[in-house]
Amino acid sequence: MKKVKIHIKLQEGVLDIEGKTIESSLNHNLGFNQISDVRKGKLIEMNVNETDPEKINQTVKEICNRMLVNQVIEDYEIL
Repeated sequence: MKKVKIHIKLQEGVLDIEGKTIESSLNHNLGFNQISDVRKGKLIEMNVNETDPEKINQTVKEICNRMLVNQVIEDYEIL
């Protein structure tokens, strides 16, 4: 069994409203004026009951492409 982590984030050029809200709160409400260009993403962890690294990678890519990632606006990285 292998634990897999998938980092999903909005593609460059796609407005990240949540990231902008976090950045604004950090700058204006909490005084962290040195913070900029905040982007928010998702981290998904799962166990894959497989030992072959190539099969694991294929399975996780298929899961991402079919269900977890909106490929029009998101990118992902398997960690």
